[in-house]
Amino acid sequence: MIACVWPLIALAALLQAPAPPAPAVAEFTLPVGVRAALRYEPGSGAAAICVMVAAGAEADPEGSRVADLTTRCLFGDNLNLSKAAVRQAVYATGGDLSCTWNEQGVAISCVTTPDRFEDALYVIAQALKNAEMDAESVAAAKRTILASLRAEAANPDAVATAAAREALFPNSPYGRPRIEADAALRRLARADVLRCYQTWFRPERCSIAVVGDVTATRARRALENYLVDFERQPVPRSFVAEAKPSSDPARRAITMRSGTRLVMTLLPAPPPASDDFPAALTLTALLGGGKGSRMFRELREAEGIGYALGAECRWQAAGNQIVASVEAPPAEAARAEEILDGVVAGLVARPPGEAELERARRFASGAYRLAHERVSDRARHLAVWAGTTLGASADGALGARIAKVTAEDVVRVARAAQGHRARVVVGPPQP
Repeated sequence: MIACVWPLIALAALLQAPAPPAPAVAEFTLPVGVRAALRYEPGSGAAAICVMVAAGAEADPEGSRVADLTTRCLFGDNLNLSKAAVRQAVYATGGDLSCTWNEQGVAISCVTTPDRFEDALYVIAQALKNAEMDAESVAAAKRTILASLRAEAANPDAVATAAAREALFPNSPYGRPRIEADAALRRLARADVLRCYQTWFRPERCSIAVVGDVTATRARRALENYLVDFERQPVPRSFVAEAKPSSDPARRAITMRSGTRLVMTLLPAPPPASDDFPAALTLTALLGGGKGSRMFRELREAEGIGYALGAECRWQAAGNQIVASVEAPPAEAARAEEILDGVVAGLVARPPGEAELERARRFASGAYRLAHERVSDRARHLAVWAGTTLGASADGALGARIAKVTAEDVVRVARAAQGHRARVVVGPPQP
């Protein structure tokens, strides 16, 4: 659920202060095809590594969670290390290593001390190049995913998001109902996992960022050393994923045992490399970013509706969405849905004035800066941008792009999304 209360004092102070100049980013592509971005932050006392792999929904066209399963098996046995040795190596680097999958891709992240940087990178490189997907790791990962599926099926926000994505992208893997992947997941064999690994975890689909107290020269030397033999045999693929939104997504009502009803609207959002991406972030802030947003004013202030409400833009590569939601008592849910529909429609019918637009631009820019507080966050954003056509330098330039957004830009993005919005209501039956 999107919380309606932000760290307002910190955000307000951040919005008033000019953005400090970001350290320079060194970008290059390794001979094997991996795109890299390096940012030296001397004195930080930490080194963050993030690898993004373009193996999201497109790597799981049947909705079986095979790409999720593959991701969770990366740090089992590999060609050079046993599973026990991998665990020991992870522990030696500080133990802060995560590996996650969602419909938009795979993220491998590690934060360590500068003196352990090469050790951490070696472990990650072995997972990318030589993972064996041993049977024990596959079985354990299946159990973990099945447990997460049960938890998601009982979570109104997860259920609503899955249903809305299915309505918004009905003929795309970005809309597959993966919460219902139980039977398909159980049928997956080690051979399926290995096939996914060889097909999608390829150097040209990877972008890597190193941020922290590691010089660009040192980081580049380590990357070239550990990834020099990251190669894959050509694998034919007949499937190319598209995230084309439906022109007539249906409204869905899902009954769940709950004391509240969740009303959610999904709008398609442009990819980060699009000229309209800054306008999409500004539109999101205008819609449901903080107490000055239209959702807060028209739902909470005018009607007193909404335990929690807000909007966020979920983005990475493709299948991006603006998610607006409000949680309300069952008796007020119908009114909440009516108001939310009006707020979304009003983005075109009632364009923002300059004062409202400036607040939204500042909120969007400030929220993006807040998302870079931790060194791991900075590495993740850099890796994501490195995988786009704009490159990693676009990360630091986004604030300036947001500052140039006009009301016409916001209306254009809103109008393009209007006919594709998906609406879902989850909770007990309407009284």
